[in-house]
Amino acid sequence: MMMAYHIFISHGTDSGIFFLDEYLGSAVSVDFYWESVGRKLNLPIISSFTASADYDDGFTLFGDDLVAFKNEIDVFETYWIEESEKKHLPKDFLERVKIIKEGVGKAIVDGLTLMIA
Repeated sequence: MMMAYHIFISHGTDSGIFFLDEYLGSAVSVDFYWESVGRKLNLPIISSFTASADYDDGFTLFGDDLVAFKNEIDVFETYWIEESEKKHLPKDFLERVKIIKEGVGKAIVDGLTLMIA
C-alpha cells in the first residue's frame, strides 16, 4: 500500500477542526515534487517530509522550526514558479503551495503547530 501525505494545522491544541488540511501527495509524488527539490536546494525540512512523517505520530513543526519551514517554502515556491514553464506540475500544485505558505504564516503568528502525516 502506498502512503499518502497531508499537511495539517489545527485551530488549537484540543481542536479536531483543521485550519489547514492540504494533500501533499503519494510517497512517490512527495519525493519527486517536494523532497528531491528540497535536496537540490538544500532545504532540510522539505527534503525530510516522508522520513520524518513516518515516525510514530507524524512530523510536527512549531516555533522557530515553523519559521524555518516558512523560509524554505518561500525558496521552494520560487523554484517551482521558475521551473513551471519547463516541467509539468500536478494540477493546482502552485496554488496548493501558496495555500500552505499562507497557512504556515498564520500558524507562526497564532503560535500553532503544523503536522505532516
